Amino acid sequence: MPAATTEEVLESATKTVAETERVAAATLGQLQDQGSQLERAETRIGETEETVREAKSVLRLMAYRIFKEKLRLWLVVLFLFSVDVLLAYRLATNKGRI
Repeated sequence: MPAATTEEVLESATKTVAETERVAAATLGQLQDQGSQLERAETRIGETEETVREAKSVLRLMAYRIFKEKLRLWLVVLFLFSVDVLLAYRLATNKGRI
């Protein structure tokens, strides 16, 4: 195989440089696209975190209201039970009269 001439080597090097530049440009474009995707993802994550904070706040409020409602119901039950005990005592000590 004959040795490549200077012109052939130069042409091959020029083709390699052109191909390298094409690949570099494509890679740069992909990296820019990926950077944009990451920025959008970061924005969405921030929005999601805010939504989660709001949801936690709403759930805490709901749990507090449920607790208050249960407490009220237990107080009513306790009151009614006390009235029943008092009435039973009065019936027992007053020969059936309240």
